[in-house]
Amino acid sequence: MGLWREKTGQPLHHQPQVAQVMGKKSRKNKSAKPAAAPSAASRGAAAASARILSAANSAVSSTLSAESFDAPCFARGNTPKIGWARELREAERSLRSLPSDPAAVMRAAKATRVMRQFDALEKIVKKADARGVQFDSADDRALWATWKDEIQAARAQVTRLREPDIAAMFDRAANEDLSLDTLTIEYETYMGLSAIQYAACTGDVQMLERAVALGAALDYEHLPPEPRRVNRDTVAKPPGCTALLLAVIAAISGRRMLQFGDSEWTWRPMYESLVECAVQLVRLGSDVSVKLNLPAGRDARSVVYRMFKLDNLVGKTIRELAPLVGSELLVQTIEQFADTDTKIKLANCRCGSRLPWKQCHAAKDTDTYYCLEESGRVTWRFSPTAPCNCKNTNKIHFKCCWEEQAFREYFQDDKSCEITVSMHQKISGVQREMMQMMRNNGIDMKKALSEFQGDPDAISKKKLDAIRNGGMTFIFEMSGYSHPKSKIYQYDPEVYAGTMEKMEPALMFDWIDVHWMIPKPELLKRVAEWNDALEKYCDSVCLTGSRRKDVIDLHKASPFAPCANMNCNKVETKVKQFDRCSRCLAVGYCSPACQREDYPSHKEACSKRGVR
Repeated sequence: MGLWREKTGQPLHHQPQVAQVMGKKSRKNKSAKPAAAPSAASRGAAAASARILSAANSAVSSTLSAESFDAPCFARGNTPKIGWARELREAERSLRSLPSDPAAVMRAAKATRVMRQFDALEKIVKKADARGVQFDSADDRALWATWKDEIQAARAQVTRLREPDIAAMFDRAANEDLSLDTLTIEYETYMGLSAIQYAACTGDVQMLERAVALGAALDYEHLPPEPRRVNRDTVAKPPGCTALLLAVIAAISGRRMLQFGDSEWTWRPMYESLVECAVQLVRLGSDVSVKLNLPAGRDARSVVYRMFKLDNLVGKTIRELAPLVGSELLVQTIEQFADTDTKIKLANCRCGSRLPWKQCHAAKDTDTYYCLEESGRVTWRFSPTAPCNCKNTNKIHFKCCWEEQAFREYFQDDKSCEITVSMHQKISGVQREMMQMMRNNGIDMKKALSEFQGDPDAISKKKLDAIRNGGMTFIFEMSGYSHPKSKIYQYDPEVYAGTMEKMEPALMFDWIDVHWMIPKPELLKRVAEWNDALEKYCDSVCLTGSRRKDVIDLHKASPFAPCANMNCNKVETKVKQFDRCSRCLAVGYCSPACQREDYPSHKEACSKRGVR
């Protein structure tokens, strides 16, 4: 059983010496002989072996069907408008309020099953049975019995997630600032495997989907500084390999074991699991153009790689290797996902539901789940069930920066495992009115908007020039957070613009001191970035002493908002302490009494913003 270690850490157990001293000594006295060219007989033997392998392979094929990746029958064509992820959240809330109501129990159970959360489904079933919940519909009773069988099947599935050391590793990834891409799991065949690579080449479907759900990059090679050989037969993994490549070549090897008559009951489940891992990785958007190459040194002459050379697999891409796996489903999926539009439409959400993004976590029109580069390469949104990258909360991404007014969108590069962020500014009511006036006056909106698209540096320059020329009135009037309690008009336009200049152009924002509408994670991020940029601005203009202190005190960002009641001087002592107006969500009050007192003056602005 292999243990895991961090990329820069030490192994958790003693590293045995696997090198044979006598073997090394004897080789020193032997003169190196040039490698002989393969003879005609050896080439003929290799060709014959390949023909035999091909003929034998035709008798072995995978029984995995597309139904394994489809939604349950009761959910097909019945996707909620809000998507199954939000439907599950709403159903869980309903179940907490009405734990013994059959309709609430069935709704929560259905959503949980569609999302493939079998552990949570088991809890719902056990609690409902303990409370004596009965269902009137025969269809519901049949579903209930089917789910119990599916729960048992999921329990019987072989996975290392239940082992203490692996469970601890995944718990750290879920609850602490730990990336699975930086960890190494030791394996007898290949050294230096990441969690997702280990899961792929051992056919551990549950572990693979859990790793992806926690933010593991699909195509990251993972090169630990000091990979360890578990035994003398352990070799280096193929250079540039990905989890999908390892799953494919392992499935080809498993098929070979079946074709030569090895134990069906031992190898058939492993083979089918490897095929399932490969198909799922393709459906998640993994790269199928990766080639199988040989490692440098003596490992290339090992038994593992000799078989690859004998079977003529070296130098082929995953797409070219797929027919040798023996799965028609895998070949069809690769061909289907070759079209970019189809890939974007059908790619699975990374939460493990096996549902397309638009049916799962990205059902809303405002849910951006991919970024299409000019080269045609697709970068996917960071996993919605992984810890949020803002690092300001302990929430998962979907319940943090994704769900609450996504000012920032995090995307993951599966090749490098780097996380990129894009910034989105909300359009205020004043901006909408100006755009409508431009339309009414016959101004070409596409032409006008094109001037503010393109190079982020050019856009930032135009914005900063407008602030310097228009003063703080420009910011105050154009802001969607304008309020009489704001002191933004007291800011020095030059300091304000100079502070913004110290930010990254793509992440530049307008700081507003009455920030009731900004969600907590984004607010904490902005406060830290604004104050850091303010310090850099003061350094750039050589401000020191009392003058520097005065500038920082006036322009410094604070996460604490005032009560919106003009007759109240209270300010938050905890971030997001005050409750917002439930109708417009644009202002916050320290108490219901303050809200009632301020309502006559707030009523008009509240009605303009409309009901949520």
